[in-house]
Amino acid sequence: MYTNFFKNLSHKKSGFTVLETLFALVIFSISLVTLMTIAGRGLSATTSSYELLVANYLNQESIETVRYVRDTNFITIPTPVSWLSGLDNCIATNPCELVFPSTSRTPIVQNCNNRSRCAKLYEGMGTYDTVPSPGITRPTSFVRSIVVLPVILTPTGPVPIGTVLPPTEAVVTSTITWNSKGINRQVSHQTILHKWR
Repeated sequence: MYTNFFKNLSHKKSGFTVLETLFALVIFSISLVTLMTIAGRGLSATTSSYELLVANYLNQESIETVRYVRDTNFITIPTPVSWLSGLDNCIATNPCELVFPSTSRTPIVQNCNNRSRCAKLYEGMGTYDTVPSPGITRPTSFVRSIVVLPVILTPTGPVPIGTVLPPTEAVVTSTITWNSKGINRQVSHQTILHKWR
């Protein structure tokens, strides 16, 4: 009776062979690598989306600030200034940038001072500025440049020879450039400002 029991045990095939175990490990490893790749790409896409969102917001901020400067020029009392005052030096070869003075949170449109490119932005507490604050801000790879191109629309009627027409519109282009994982990226927004007064 005991011999039959041991005889039956020796013929039962239970457990895994080495080949089956190796095959299971290969399948598990391929599955794990695939899942890690998908997770990595998802994280990369999230980072790219975040950077693009920030760039779009920075462009919008630039255009709104230029509108603010134009509107402030219109309502300057007691003597109004040119509607493009403070913006007329933002040209393609020497663009402008936004600077937030320490005394005010109202940004100023300032020329990049003939640098090859405007200054990189520093991020701190949800704001982006060209001036670092030690212990508060961290450097980013975002660079903002603003170009204002005055446009003169000629009237439909005759214009006397020698008449110099002032600009009646301005094309404002805000460009954010940055480097993301070795790839240079750029987002531009453009709008037209009118001399509405």
